[in-house]
Amino acid sequence: MELKERIRTISLELFLKFGIRSITMDDIAKALGISKKTIYLHYKDKDEIVYAVTEWMLQIDMERCQHIYKVSTDPIDEILQSTQLMRDLVENIHPALLYDLEKYHPKAWANYVNHKNGFVDIILRNLNEGQACGYYRADFEPEILARFRLESVDSVFKEKVFPSKKFKLVDIQLQLIDHFLRGILTPEGLRVYEAYKSKVLAKQQQK
Repeated sequence: MELKERIRTISLELFLKFGIRSITMDDIAKALGISKKTIYLHYKDKDEIVYAVTEWMLQIDMERCQHIYKVSTDPIDEILQSTQLMRDLVENIHPALLYDLEKYHPKAWANYVNHKNGFVDIILRNLNEGQACGYYRADFEPEILARFRLESVDSVFKEKVFPSKKFKLVDIQLQLIDHFLRGILTPEGLRVYEAYKSKVLAKQQQK
């Protein structure tokens, strides 16, 4: 791995664990076992590192979502697989990360917002396909719920809404998606959803 990539990788690990604001260039250099001067040969400042890390993670996120769509059995399966992906992410993310990104790194934040808005189309496509196959109710407006679902994902990171000392990000996400799905499923869709959940529970009990 080239040094520039190592800097990006280690920086990501530190940001996920401790948030962005609390991590200094000294911390990154120490974690890498190199001098700050060496880091500055590849990145002009911390803000540039944050942007590079954000762009990298957003690219990986989109690739994973595209893969899930290709391998999923149906729209419900796609959402559940995406939820597992989100669960793996939030289990290892500092609650203040998005707040730090928005407040202190506007360029990287703008990139994140643009990426997030692109997910409206992904959710919208899922909702339309779910309605077409009879798993989702036909009496809701897909674009409204697509935007609602997208905003609900971000809401879990708002400290004022869900204080990190009281709530776990994973628990919030799981309850929100369960609530969302139960609100749009038809009786047949609910049957399929419960069947998927039973399979997941059975696998967990075998471990």
